[in-house]
Amino acid sequence: MNRLLGVMLAGVLSSPAHAVFLGGVGQTFGKDEYKGTNVHAGVNLGAFSITPEYSRYQNKNTNGGISAAQIRLGMDTRWAGIGATAGRTFPHQRYSNFYGGADVAFTVSPMGEGGVRRIGGPGRGGAPTGKGLARVDFGGGLLHTQHREEATGATAEKKLGQNDIHAFVGASFLNVLLSGRLAKSAYSKDLNTAAAPYPGRTLITGHLPIGGSFPDTSLHLSGEFTAFPMVAPYATYTVTQFKEVASTKAPEIKALGAGIRVGLEMLGVNASAQRISYSGYNGTFFNLGADLRF
Repeated sequence: MNRLLGVMLAGVLSSPAHAVFLGGVGQTFGKDEYKGTNVHAGVNLGAFSITPEYSRYQNKNTNGGISAAQIRLGMDTRWAGIGATAGRTFPHQRYSNFYGGADVAFTVSPMGEGGVRRIGGPGRGGAPTGKGLARVDFGGGLLHTQHREEATGATAEKKLGQNDIHAFVGASFLNVLLSGRLAKSAYSKDLNTAAAPYPGRTLITGHLPIGGSFPDTSLHLSGEFTAFPMVAPYATYTVTQFKEVASTKAPEIKALGAGIRVGLEMLGVNASAQRISYSGYNGTFFNLGADLRF
């Protein structure tokens, strides 16, 4: 551990002295009057990064918008990276949550370059590429969420702890970035016997924010083609199995997405579509976003 911290500190001290500021906004629209907004900003100072983020979504069933804010601190050098995330979903119809966690990543890069974001990792920014098998990234992390439902005159306050552990691997191969991420969730109470609040907002990588369900396992696959200058088409596939509650079999939700990223020197634009399906439900959602860095 001391050696790892020493390597990362050396990366900070040898990094360029100037800071890179970045910010962006994304809008999502889709079935059932779904509207989602994501706004992020941040600064990269050498290997160290700070990224605050705000998001809000609603549809015809949420009775208003559900808002959340989080901040991520990261330190990424060529060979290793660590990060910490903390956030809160603000109260909505008596539901709220707090969450926090940490992650670690490593790189095997015989021909690659340094970069802020690991391929398949949680950070923002462009992933590096190179000739042949130029970069392999891998790592994992843990996120704890404390769900809370306020008491009423007839019911007591409800709380539920959720622990999500994940592992990922990503590789750059012949101008294609490929990654996979597997996550598993565990809960502090037996969902079939204990009074537990239904989550009003659950984050699943590769999926739109959803509420009212307890994820069990989730697999997220991604591929991005980077051979063209400034233009990178990509595709994603996510399949999530939810917990069975009260003897009711939970659905398996699949999300298939495709999009394109266009990167100029200071401006990046992203456009994508995602098809979500489960138990006879099918919905298409569209996202358009832009990032500015200087």
